[in-house]
Amino acid sequence: VVTAYSSLAQRLSGRIVLDVQSHGEAWYIHPKNLRRYYLGRPDDAYALMRLLSLGITNENLAKIPVTGNGGSIPPDMVKNVSGYILLQVEAHGEAWYVDPLSLKRQYMANGADAFNIMRSLGLGITRADLDQIPIGSL
Repeated sequence: VVTAYSSLAQRLSGRIVLDVQSHGEAWYIHPKNLRRYYLGRPDDAYALMRLLSLGITNENLAKIPVTGNGGSIPPDMVKNVSGYILLQVEAHGEAWYVDPLSLKRQYMANGADAFNIMRSLGLGITRADLDQIPIGSL
């Protein structure tokens, strides 16, 4: 059964949304559990980046183009990585966000970078719509 909540959360899966009726608070909609996570400060973004990410090998990461470069994710990988935060497990745990719209990855060196990337990619959302998506906890 598809509810209004699940339909909205599915459409926003992997996106960062900004509460336009408050102070522009940023939330990340996790693609797997369809819950929203608050991105209030760089520390919040860093915790989210570390706790809700997927591990990826260097070989598979290389298949995902970096923002600003051409190319596209192979179709078989799109569902698996779109909207996720990826950790480069064969290196030093570098974090990457795969924008579900451009299907390009962006490097997040630290919490401040993660916070800034997520804020810059944010989509405005009303409070009524935001309230339909349950809050997740880390």
